[in-house]
Amino acid sequence: MTVVVLDASVALALVLEDEGSPVADALVAEVEKGKVGLLAPAHWPLEVLSGLEQAARRRRIGAADRPPAFEAILGLGVGVVPLSEPMTALLSLADLERLRVYDAAYLSLALERRARLATLDAALSAVARRRGIAWYRGAARIR
Repeated sequence: MTVVVLDASVALALVLEDEGSPVADALVAEVEKGKVGLLAPAHWPLEVLSGLEQAARRRRIGAADRPPAFEAILGLGVGVVPLSEPMTALLSLADLERLRVYDAAYLSLALERRARLATLDAALSAVARRRGIAWYRGAARIR
């Protein structure tokens, strides 16, 4: 089974109609076939909830639709992993790769677990491709 670190951008693309993504759809298909297991760093649930909150404020999802959307994402069986290295190490990785600290947490987990990384974030995707850990290979819509 391939282990994939799932970032919030891919998770949100699964439930926000205006963000449909072939990357997200293909990943779910692989999870459903039992070919992929998903992991995320400890901050991931909060980042997903924050994305759902912002989407509701922008009228991209109804306020009442947020809890079921979050439950649908959790239904993928994402293993949420505590950070194993000191928080300050994330600063160094973020500086090295020119990422936001919370994106460096996804990268750090993928590197630590020798996993692939699924993201729709352009900067994080570029780092994952350069390091050879991007989950997808083809041309995908990256924000």
